[in-house]
Order: sequence, then C-alpha cells, then structure tokens
Amino acid sequence: MKKQILVGLLIATAVVACQKSEDPAPVCEENLEVPVGPRLTLNDREWIEVRNLQDSRCPQGMMCLWPGEVRLEVWLGENGREHRLPLCLGMCGGAAGRPTPTKTADTAWVVVDRADYRVILREVKPYPGSGEAGPTRAVLQLNRCLPNAQPQK
Repeated sequence: MKKQILVGLLIATAVVACQKSEDPAPVCEENLEVPVGPRLTLNDREWIEVRNLQDSRCPQGMMCLWPGEVRLEVWLGENGREHRLPLCLGMCGGAAGRPTPTKTADTAWVVVDRADYRVILREVKPYPGSGEAGPTRAVLQLNRCLPNAQPQK
C-alpha cells in the first residue's frame, strides 16, 4: 500500500512539474547592425555604442600567415551609467606567436537597468578586401532578460 501511494505521489509531482507556464518568454532577442561611433538608442533609457575597433583580419583573396582578428568595445548605457564590453572575433586570446581562438571572446554579459543582457558579436562589416561600401558596423545579437523573470529552458 505504501508503495502505491509513493508511486502516485511521484506521478502527481512529475505532472505538476511538467506543466507549461502561462507566461510568455522573458527573453527578448534582437539582431542589430551598429555603426562604429554614433550612439544607437535602444529605448527611452538605454543606448548602445561601438568604439575602439581594431581590425587585423586577413583581406579577402589574400594569403596570410594567420587569419587575424577584429576587436572592439560595445558600450551599453542607462541613466548616466556606462558599461564597457570588450569583444573579439577570430584568433583572440592567444599568446604572441601562437594565437588560438577562444569560444567566449565574442560574448559578454552585463546588467543594465535591472535587466540581464547578453551581447554576442556575430560579424563586423565590411570584411577587409570585400569591396563592400558603407560605414563599418558591428552585427550584434542582443538578448535581454527582463527583471524578476526566469528564462525558459
């Protein structure tokens, strides 16, 4: 009898734990192309800016000893506060003469106005030697988790 009650309780617990939440996903994901230099307004209190671009990527059509890297700083601001996020794509994080790619140099996390942000550097345009015209800009993925919410798994 005790065994049947225990099995019943386990099944009831599993059913309750597996029910879907009625709340919408608290994570907001945006893909942005942010020009280097000018500040881009995200909402009435927050802004984003790309600064200090250093691009040593091997130009298209060239043979290089190493593929190079692109480094920049993403600045997120709100209510008079600024948050500096250094990001890198390519052969980042290696010792001199032996560069090695890292998997996390393109991603940074920060809390802005009580919301958690994850910023991922996806690309920097134009690629050297591509012939593409226009201003230099960073392609960023911006994930924002709202305060007091749990991300869906």
